[in-house]
Amino acid sequence: MTTFVGFHVLIVEDRDFQRFVLMQLLESFGAERISQSESGAQALACLGGDPAVDWMIMDRHLSGMSGAELLEAVVASGFSVPVTLVTGDDLEALRRGSQAARAQGFRVVTEIVKPVARTVLQGACGLTSCCGDRFPEGVGVLANPCRG
Repeated sequence: MTTFVGFHVLIVEDRDFQRFVLMQLLESFGAERISQSESGAQALACLGGDPAVDWMIMDRHLSGMSGAELLEAVVASGFSVPVTLVTGDDLEALRRGSQAARAQGFRVVTEIVKPVARTVLQGACGLTSCCGDRFPEGVGVLANPCRG
């Protein structure tokens, strides 16, 4: 069973409904320390705060600061946090975005295509909580099996 004891998750999503869905799913998995951000600027402030963020789930397309710009800012700030990229894009676009982020030195560990299915997010949660600091890069794409 996935455990979130002492684990801090940051959700970066500019759409209220998507943040709500991710929050509800994470809470149903037992996550207790969840922060939410609707912008890149808020996410950077959260990453610099206390407690430290152990895992960031972020949308690739954000208002104001794009997901790519946020990743660049995170790397430039010296933060090293595993990230799961979430997007409504097609699978190939998601893979290209993840490769570009990895090339910048970011720890993209999983990718999820929206809509986020419970089992898909649960798989990413299991990988995250089990691996901790040893989180392997590029675990792979966790696509929603219900999406065409």
